[in-house]
Amino acid sequence: MRRILSMFFCFLALHSLGQEVISDSTVVIDSTDIGMPAIPIDLEEINDQGKIQSKFGLRFGVSKTQINTASGDVVRVGTNGTPLIENGAVVRDELVSNSAFGNGFQAAFFARFEKGTFYLQPEVIYASKGGKFDFLDRNGNLLNRVDAKFSAIDVPVLLGIRFRDARVFGGPVISYALSKNEEFIKALEPYTGDDFDNSFFNRPIVNTVFGLGFEFKTFFFDARYEGGITNYGSSIIGPANSPKEFFFGSNQFILSVGLIK
Repeated sequence: MRRILSMFFCFLALHSLGQEVISDSTVVIDSTDIGMPAIPIDLEEINDQGKIQSKFGLRFGVSKTQINTASGDVVRVGTNGTPLIENGAVVRDELVSNSAFGNGFQAAFFARFEKGTFYLQPEVIYASKGGKFDFLDRNGNLLNRVDAKFSAIDVPVLLGIRFRDARVFGGPVISYALSKNEEFIKALEPYTGDDFDNSFFNRPIVNTVFGLGFEFKTFFFDARYEGGITNYGSSIIGPANSPKEFFFGSNQFILSVGLIK
């Protein structure tokens, strides 16, 4: 009996040596009984995978914006608000969208909430956007090529997926237009008797954005495309007896660099 008890306690002592606690968060499990090496398990890493991690960052970018307008004939307006007549005929011009891109920039602050490979990223952006549209005379000659620019506060809410250093993302953008440049205003003056104040803008509007990015520790860069869904501005131009709806939306490409921590 004593011999049997001695062998039992020796077995317990040897079995306890088969498990080694490396730290409070790492355990090594002995699998030699089935011909496998010891396997370390990081308990902190397992726990972190179930937590939502928050990060904050700054982003700066340059953009190329295309403005889309309502093409068609528009009648010039005289000083008293009636159609302008020259040589006995009403003066009609043609409003045309221009596919050329205007230059702009973005500056943004954002927060990111990560869980596993997924993340949610709301942003607040100050953006300068711009594009071109044309007015042609009745013979098709260019009267005025308008380099239109406007500023806006954009608030995208992005849902993303990370793949090691790469990520893809997309989501809606709520945009609130602030002001437009003087050239934009003066281009519309011949076709309306009213001043275009800030009520010219539809605010807020909703666009969409999607993109691809790469991260290297705290530094990142990304490329985005923002597509217009609703129009930034709408108004009636031309005389009361021959009105023309003027509206414009925008599409833009953005290249950005930033820091996140």
